[in-house]
Amino acid sequence: KKSENQRDNERKDRRRNRYADQRHAAKIWKYYNPEVSGNGAGKGVIGCGWTLRAEGLAEVIRVDQEGKSPRAYLSGTYRCDLRWVCPCCTIKKSEEGRKELNAALAQGRRTGLRPVMLTLTARHKHNISLKDFWGRLSKAEQDLKISDIWKKLNKQHFPGGFAKTVEVTNGKNGWHPHLHMVIITNAPTEEEAISIVEDLRAEWLHQLNRHGLDGKSKAAQARSFDV
Repeated sequence: KKSENQRDNERKDRRRNRYADQRHAAKIWKYYNPEVSGNGAGKGVIGCGWTLRAEGLAEVIRVDQEGKSPRAYLSGTYRCDLRWVCPCCTIKKSEEGRKELNAALAQGRRTGLRPVMLTLTARHKHNISLKDFWGRLSKAEQDLKISDIWKKLNKQHFPGGFAKTVEVTNGKNGWHPHLHMVIITNAPTEEEAISIVEDLRAEWLHQLNRHGLDGKSKAAQARSFDV
């Protein structure tokens, strides 16, 4: 079992690494955008945490924590809030999203609604680029949501709507973006909720085929749509 001192040191290491990653993200952005005078997407990561806000005053804030070492941070600095670009703001935005989702799920339970977890993905090989694969996958998702079956189920069974997040991993077949959705259904039982969402499987596989991805093989049928 780890001591509190060991856990504290691990927390400090994670924060150091996070800020180091943030500065590296800024270097990557400047490398690909040498003319930084414009307002291109992602530019904010350059000054995030290192640039004063308009009032021009920064302070070091110390937070005492019971049973833990004190924590310190800078106030008065600019924050970019870029989820996909900034390693520091990603954690902040993810925590905000987690709280919002938990509140929605709690409200759903109080009103008798049932959540279903759906994962959408596609099979691919290492020779397809992240940009190409993500473009095809995201277009398939967009077209799924304007399909007749989605509109029908959304109207009849999804009164609580849905929440979506994108996860990107990297394995032997290269970059692998995939979509996780929590769909709030009005089904009376968990089994019926799953059955309702399962009705989207054929349409998802159809959309993968339409956009040049594998929606026909047995492996695709088994793994590209998971409830």
